[in-house]
Amino acid sequence: MSEGHGSGSARGSRSGRPGPPAPHEKRWNPDEVREEILRGAPRLGVELDERALSGLLSHLDELRLWAARINLVSSQDLANPRTLVERHVLDSLAAVPLVEPLGPAPRILDIGSGAGFPGIPVAVVAGSSRTLLVEPRQRRASFLRAVARRLPGFGVEVADRRFQDLAEDLVAPGFDAILSRAALPLADLLDCAGRWLRPGGRLVSFRGPTQRDDDPAPESDLRRLPDRTYGVGVGSPKMRLAAWERPRERAD
Repeated sequence: MSEGHGSGSARGSRSGRPGPPAPHEKRWNPDEVREEILRGAPRLGVELDERALSGLLSHLDELRLWAARINLVSSQDLANPRTLVERHVLDSLAAVPLVEPLGPAPRILDIGSGAGFPGIPVAVVAGSSRTLLVEPRQRRASFLRAVARRLPGFGVEVADRRFQDLAEDLVAPGFDAILSRAALPLADLLDCAGRWLRPGGRLVSFRGPTQRDDDPAPESDLRRLPDRTYGVGVGSPKMRLAAWERPRERAD
């Protein structure tokens, strides 16, 4: 796969002089973003060390730099640190308590990664050994590669193709966690889990509180786990994670 563009901002005049700051840059305060993350993570039962916090901030900083070029998140989200953190970082971190029990250095697959949520936040907090971000839109895939270069210790890789077109060598030998915040049919995610989830692994799908959930195919060995409901801020609506687990293989 080809490398993406560099991480510098493309905004500016033809003469090379920087243009006026974008609206979100006038409000961007790294210390404020940091405090919002540290304030919100404990509400989700997530503990952050300095390495994980640094990774989260690097992801958001790269997102800020690319925002003038491509639509990664809404301009309203970028203009408000609390909204940005709650809607994207904390929402992603809600999956961490379902991934951490899988053991140290889990292998993670994020289907429909978009701007890197939830895959990158979960990877840096759970200490992933390999995280494959699947994103078929080329410009977004280029952005994700730029983030991956800033996070060399987390094994972040990018596949710029549809999940249906993933080659077997990319997904072998499978994953401990398959995540998706994308608006994909649940039946497709369950099919992916059936093929690529390792024994003991979990599929985690971000769902609205009233979305209908499909059941795995009758021949599937996936076991439904209790839903995890959460809120990312005071007074925010409750959201839901639907999760399935593949049983571990029995020892002879």
